[in-house]
Amino acid sequence: MKFHSPIQCLAAITFATAVQLSPARADETPRYNDPKAPVEERTTDLLSKMTLEEKIDMIAGISPCWTVPNKRLGIPSIVMADGRMGIRDWHTSSTCYPAGIALSASWDRDLAAEFGRSMARDAHARGVNIWLGPMVNMYRIPVGGRNFECAGEDPYLVAQMAVAEVNALQANGVMATAVIFCCNDQDFGHQKGLTRHTANSIVDERTLREIYFPPFQALVQDAHVGAVMASYNLLNGEHCTQNSRLLIDILKGEWGFSGFVMSDWDATHDTLGAANGGLDLEMPEGKYFNRKLLLPAVQKGLVKQEMIDDKVRRILRVFFSRGFFDKPQHDTSIPMDDPKSVALALKMAREEMVLLKNENRTLPLDRKKIHSVAVLGPNAVRTPHSGSGSSYCQIYRATDVLAGIRQVGGESVKVASVPWPVDFWAKPESMNPGAPPCDPKELDDLIARSVKTAREADAAVVCVGFRPTREEVSTPNANYDWNEGEGADRHYALPPGQDRLVREIVAANPRTVVILNAGGGVDWSDWLDKTPALIHAWYPGQEGGRALAEIIFGDVNPSAKLPASFEKRWEDNPSSRFYDSLADNKVVYGEGIFMGYRGFDQNKIEPQFQFGFGLSYTTFSYGNLKIDQVGDNQNPKVTVHFDIKNTGQRAGAEIAQVYVGESQPIVPRPPKELKGFQRVQLAPGETKTVSVELDRSAFSYYDPQAKTWKIQPGEFKILAGASSRAILLERVVKL
Repeated sequence: MKFHSPIQCLAAITFATAVQLSPARADETPRYNDPKAPVEERTTDLLSKMTLEEKIDMIAGISPCWTVPNKRLGIPSIVMADGRMGIRDWHTSSTCYPAGIALSASWDRDLAAEFGRSMARDAHARGVNIWLGPMVNMYRIPVGGRNFECAGEDPYLVAQMAVAEVNALQANGVMATAVIFCCNDQDFGHQKGLTRHTANSIVDERTLREIYFPPFQALVQDAHVGAVMASYNLLNGEHCTQNSRLLIDILKGEWGFSGFVMSDWDATHDTLGAANGGLDLEMPEGKYFNRKLLLPAVQKGLVKQEMIDDKVRRILRVFFSRGFFDKPQHDTSIPMDDPKSVALALKMAREEMVLLKNENRTLPLDRKKIHSVAVLGPNAVRTPHSGSGSSYCQIYRATDVLAGIRQVGGESVKVASVPWPVDFWAKPESMNPGAPPCDPKELDDLIARSVKTAREADAAVVCVGFRPTREEVSTPNANYDWNEGEGADRHYALPPGQDRLVREIVAANPRTVVILNAGGGVDWSDWLDKTPALIHAWYPGQEGGRALAEIIFGDVNPSAKLPASFEKRWEDNPSSRFYDSLADNKVVYGEGIFMGYRGFDQNKIEPQFQFGFGLSYTTFSYGNLKIDQVGDNQNPKVTVHFDIKNTGQRAGAEIAQVYVGESQPIVPRPPKELKGFQRVQLAPGETKTVSVELDRSAFSYYDPQAKTWKIQPGEFKILAGASSRAILLERVVKL
């Protein structure tokens, strides 16, 4: 999405506020102004009173994030806000929650719902009607600039988490937007001549139906999301904002979507194409949807009047159904800096951090034995709470890792650190074109002092990853290659010097914990095998430093698991060989349905850390698998039951996963696919029974020739376990 200045936002607010929201005449109350009238009646009544010019005005926004008000008819201006990690409001600060992929790492539907409710409160505190989220695109490749906004590589997991948060958000008076439709899964900002505006995603029908469509379809049919945002890119040769097959035939036709389709910011490319192709609202303003271009098009019959009416009807229907005409959205009783939101941000951060390595029980650190900790690395201070772009929100405060360890460690633990310059990887290229984005002498000095500090401490915590977001970097004309965020894919390698920093600190202190801030996997081949402990902290929001410290000292037992596969090498990723094969602006999804763990399994490649993997400070056992089966082979109902026991000495949460694989498929199918999961909290020695229901969708595949979902009668493996590669229980069912 395009970013705008605070002055533009305030100007738009002033314009919208200046409009008197009153009915046409004081002596009558139109039907559309009656809150008790049915939504369709109100919509039809108001639509009938609008001129064609007013209708055209209604289908374009006011820069940057408002819809057009109508003084004559009393139509209010509706406020939108970005922010996958919090309400991104240019004129106020906001609570910053962990990133979308971090929330997904919790595998906690209830937590996702809590997040939705909290975001609704934050929106009401600011008078926001529409949240431009959640992001439900796929984690296809580790370098994707917006991976941190997404929810992982598996469509079932992504859909389950998104539906939970959207249902909660919309039940509390704020409308959600399914972002961004479709296949904008990479941002080739660093590729010369190819951007997200020109990239043409080439994806076959079966792959669309099985991998990339399901989260959007679930938000439409299971969460009744109010809006869908069409993406910048082309899909199979047609821009998504004017792709009639995508927006009209599938979204509005097959899926029965009754809301409206808005463009991503400045993603509209053609008046007639977008008007006839299914776009309902151009944002942030009417460059193509305006009176000058659309009035003559309607008059000449190039765009039918009914098409314009349908767009306005969809917008009005959603606004009426959400109560935007009938009650103020701004709730002054909710504090802007809401303690409830802060508490949830901390709770989410505690559940989202994935413990990837813990050799020799390096963690948790025992305060009775560990009396000094060195907190080192570029992300120890001013720990990046967010990636950059439209997800970024200004915050009231943040606890970085250094502060968190000082708070949680207590008076008995001495904490030492070596400060790094905030703009260390953002040196202006103009100073020395082609030179490394950091000063080699300064880097040598920082590493030497860090190693000395680590050697003198009982334990070391080294914080690496991608540098602070663009909004935090003060250097003019900076080199942003080491940023992670919207608009450009990042490097697979860590910023210069970080591999060396980790290697040397690990060599200096055998009790070293590495903390990684990134939206996904990185090249850790130079240091991972020698590192005793590794926590993937993602972008943990404003309370991440405290949550991390609580995990390090054992006050919180880590429970998160990976929502994406992490490869040993870039070349191992199933999508890697298609990522750089760019010709004629085409991004070919040549891996098809074998993306993520499906591809690792199909290609028999061992990942570094498998999908669904995550360690705990306790242990669990699985047993007593039972399966109940009813229905026929075309409409099966299979319920999977099994027990999980906490066999360790600490309370903890286990994320049980259920996969399904067809034994002898007649068409290529993944060896197994996630079809159910449940987060289970257990006290030491406690046992609970997990029950997962599987319906027709768990066994079917999409047949593009027949244009339908099919189940091939035969044997299916039901697999339950702790990750995609840790299958602990198995049973075969026949359909």
